[in-house]
Amino acid sequence: MPHSRKPRRGFTLIELLVVIAIIGVLIALLLPAVQAAREAARRAQCTNNLKQIGLALFNYESSNGSFPPGMFGQSALDVNPCTSVNGQTMFSMMLPYMELGTISNSINFMLPSWGPTISSSGASDAWGAYQATAFLTKVTSYLCPSDQWPRQDFRTLAAVLANPNFRPYSPTSYAGVAGTVECLWYGYWGNTSGYCEAINPNGMFGKNYTFRVADCQDGTSSTLFVGETSRYTNEPISPFNFWNRGGYAFGDDIGGVRIQVIAYTVPSINAKPTGVVPGYISDPFNWWNFALYPQSKNEGSFGFRSLHPGGANFLVGDGTVHFVKQTLNPQIYQSLGTKQGGEIIPGDAINN
Repeated sequence: MPHSRKPRRGFTLIELLVVIAIIGVLIALLLPAVQAAREAARRAQCTNNLKQIGLALFNYESSNGSFPPGMFGQSALDVNPCTSVNGQTMFSMMLPYMELGTISNSINFMLPSWGPTISSSGASDAWGAYQATAFLTKVTSYLCPSDQWPRQDFRTLAAVLANPNFRPYSPTSYAGVAGTVECLWYGYWGNTSGYCEAINPNGMFGKNYTFRVADCQDGTSSTLFVGETSRYTNEPISPFNFWNRGGYAFGDDIGGVRIQVIAYTVPSINAKPTGVVPGYISDPFNWWNFALYPQSKNEGSFGFRSLHPGGANFLVGDGTVHFVKQTLNPQIYQSLGTKQGGEIIPGDAINN
């Protein structure tokens, strides 16, 4: 006599929906943790980049007697320092100390770092062609992993040499700390009255000035040397933030002006551009005074910024790297940016 079989019971629609809902909840709980872990890894790599930059800077200072200038304002070809610019940078000059001597040997430091590769007036100003091999090289130690974007990736050597509008530049996520005296835009654009390209920065890196460790009279542990200047969140693909071209500011594609290679501790960390005429246009020595120029704290294109939430990484003069919060007291932040201001800074201020 055949045995009767019980019919197999399948999942009901309700049970299936419950299982799907549980899986969705688990994914929702795990995804932020995974993203946080990835960001922590990227931030750690950014910290390591700044430590390498710090080691290179101090080896440079030991070998040459001073740190490199943030940038040069003139080359051997310049006649009028107020209307011409070399643009060679601290990041180019310290390449041999980053174990990148091959790139450094491809740079002609006697020539400007700027210029198209094809000139409408002949070859006399087509300096880009001479520098293209070096300047198209992506230096991974100059890029924060959170700041990866295809700014210059499409520019091959052949494409640059064939197009007169292409300049051979490569991106960076970092800039030297120039302090609170605006020594770039004001000096270059003619509002100078004797300060043409020669304003002495009160930070460690400016234009045409070099400093030693001994010049850091506020103490190396209380002075910021290099910080992050990544792109803005959701910014379009933009040819800005170069390690190999300084000297003046660029009009950018979000309606502002972007300086390169150096930045100031006047604007708040991660500030956006205001679009308002700031104090550095007419008063570079006092634009840090928010009572006089309240918009200065929001001039993000002249300050430091990162794609890490809540702040940015900075190399400190003692070789350590700290994550400085964007909520740090503005007066303390400005004081950390100067090398000999004589301010009294609490020992744990940089971590608050």
